[in-house]
Amino acid sequence: MKSLAGDFAATFGSRVIVLVTGLGLQACLAWFLKPAGRGSYAVCVVFCTLLQIFFLTGWNVASIYFVASKRLTLSEGVTQTFVYGLLSSGLAVATGLVLMRLPLSFFDAADTTSFHLALLLIPSTFFAIVFVQLLTAVHEFRWFAIISIFNGVSFLLLALLFVGFLSWDVHGALWACVLRHWLVIVAALLFFRRKYKVHFVRPSLGRMKQVFCYGLRYHVGQVANNVNAQVGTLILAMFATNVEVGFMAVAAQLMTTGVMTVPDTIMTVLLPKVSEDKTGRPRLVARCARLTGLACGALVLIVAVFATPLVKVLFSPSFLPVVPLIRILAVGTLVRCTCKVFTSFLQGTNHPGIESFAVAAGVAVNIVVLWLLMPVMGLPAAALAMTLSYLTSSVIITLGFLRFSRLDPRETICLDRSDWVVVHRAIMRFSPRRRRGKRLASLAR
Repeated sequence: MKSLAGDFAATFGSRVIVLVTGLGLQACLAWFLKPAGRGSYAVCVVFCTLLQIFFLTGWNVASIYFVASKRLTLSEGVTQTFVYGLLSSGLAVATGLVLMRLPLSFFDAADTTSFHLALLLIPSTFFAIVFVQLLTAVHEFRWFAIISIFNGVSFLLLALLFVGFLSWDVHGALWACVLRHWLVIVAALLFFRRKYKVHFVRPSLGRMKQVFCYGLRYHVGQVANNVNAQVGTLILAMFATNVEVGFMAVAAQLMTTGVMTVPDTIMTVLLPKVSEDKTGRPRLVARCARLTGLACGALVLIVAVFATPLVKVLFSPSFLPVVPLIRILAVGTLVRCTCKVFTSFLQGTNHPGIESFAVAAGVAVNIVVLWLLMPVMGLPAAALAMTLSYLTSSVIITLGFLRFSRLDPRETICLDRSDWVVVHRAIMRFSPRRRRGKRLASLAR
């Protein structure tokens, strides 16, 4: 637990900085692009994200699992990623070009140049995701933290340059996103080369097939998970204005960028450790889920209560209609944050199909609720649909964890005395009084 706490502290510290820069980025896009431009940017990002995720086929999670479990060397993992990334990205871009020729109202939400620029995000996003996450497979959490910070800061600076200073609007935001990915890719590869002497090796089709098959089982869930997060934007792009799309995008982004930082950090640290252990360390995963729920509960409450001033300051008063959406998303976000940690156990013990089924069920709920309630409720229906889909997928993931971990449900979910001891130690560790005492002790020596 002590090792996990150290890795979590390094990773979470970076995520906090990334969160701050991410909120700065979202504020920059909101103030400069306004609701209509923010909506166009959101539609372009959704378009390329869904294409990229569909052709990624779970390769990012599979690579971490195989490298962390020593089934692949780091050189093999990097080489296979290059080979597969070039093939899958090529197919994704070609598919995108074909889709853009179809007479879909979705493509009226932004100009053609913006959608073409969005296609450039597909290969850059693929390589950036996999290479950065491979750092965690070899337990380089500090360098994962450093490169993650570099990723967030470079995106913010490039966005300020292209969108704020040069006034390139949506095109500038997309260029900033593409360029920051390539900066991150170069940084990760230079680190791998310098410390681990990573080099290209002859790819083994047999091993690539093993990685592909593992990723394929997780792939349905990964696609469904992203569709679940983006389906509201997709449907709104067809039936609503760019302004309404911009409102929903900002509401979802605030919850995912902010509150989801906690479970994402926990999962980043947990997955390699779970993959290394034959039992999957279920009690550790359960404790992390409980503590994540506690932390996220406090964050969700703060965001929901202070939503109005947060939106005014970060995104400008023109985005105030997103406040009710944020409060509708609060419950679903809290449940999702807590139960999302269980997926580390399912992925690390070779049961990624459970998550696929769970998220696919969530997507079905999302689409049905949107279809039924959108004509009646309007924009709040998108937030309600996302909340109900989160609840559905979270229940299935929790049941899958309980089945394979064989832990008692009450033992898994309910906070116990030892959890509060961990919370107390964490507070004391980062308290100003303790840090002051350590400095005085070091000076005395």
